[in-house]
Amino acid sequence: MKPSNSLTKKAHVIGIIFSLFLMNTGFAQIFTCGDTLTDPRDGKKYPTVLIGTDCWFKKNLMYGTYTQSDSQAVIHSQQTNNSIAEYYVQMNDNSNLDYYGGLYEQDELMNYSTTSTQGLCPAGWHVSTDLEWQGMLNVAGAALLTSTAGVGGNTLKEVGIGVATGIGTDNVGFSARLGGDRDGWGIFTGKDHRGIFWTSTRTSGGNQAYHYTLWLESDTIERLALGIHTTGLSCRCVKDTGVFNPSGINSQGYNNNRVQIFPNPASDQLFVQSSDGIIPASIFIADASGRMI
Repeated sequence: MKPSNSLTKKAHVIGIIFSLFLMNTGFAQIFTCGDTLTDPRDGKKYPTVLIGTDCWFKKNLMYGTYTQSDSQAVIHSQQTNNSIAEYYVQMNDNSNLDYYGGLYEQDELMNYSTTSTQGLCPAGWHVSTDLEWQGMLNVAGAALLTSTAGVGGNTLKEVGIGVATGIGTDNVGFSARLGGDRDGWGIFTGKDHRGIFWTSTRTSGGNQAYHYTLWLESDTIERLALGIHTTGLSCRCVKDTGVFNPSGINSQGYNNNRVQIFPNPASDQLFVQSSDGIIPASIFIADASGRMI
């Protein structure tokens, strides 16, 4: 990579990320929402779907190392801040992972960060926010009637899931399954009865986070806030806005009109040219899955 101006000049930007799609190498392909994403960290695969302007996982997050949940007489956590991503799985049966996904305590899911929304999602993706959920409900034809509950849960459930007035129609391809939860005592509940999904959005006090619940026998959808420390819930990831778009050129915190990279796609050399003589302090090259090259 040959910058056209010296990188020793004082940078006005902390960092910039370019997504470079290599051609004729077999190493990377352009990701388009609707493709299946392979998580480069563990090889697990996630179908994706465009809902409104947001690209969502169609399956619950499965990333991490299995951690057994033991029933105890006191409220407790078995996911810890140990630099190892950990998940619970329904009934402590790892064969349930692919169908239902992992269950995460909020702190674990957010990778013990209060400033980043990526959490345990792959690079270029983040834990869905409360605002993104509300946007998805609007596109699906669902609606919150109060701040805590609404109708249209069926529009998000996989076709055929549900009974009575709760049969899924999957209007937008979200394809929710009812993976239940792990409660504060370490007991698994709700499998095939309810699905509960964390958001990354915490309440003003910071000790609770919003989550959305879908039910087997009802069209109801609930939006509540729950303590973050011991309850294990499901997660859906959403693609970062402006990262890894089909043009192959992306930036954070920098005006693209002031910088050009060429050729694009590139196979061996990448040139960076700045119209005002300012070159970012650091440039990262990533493939379409977010893996740094």
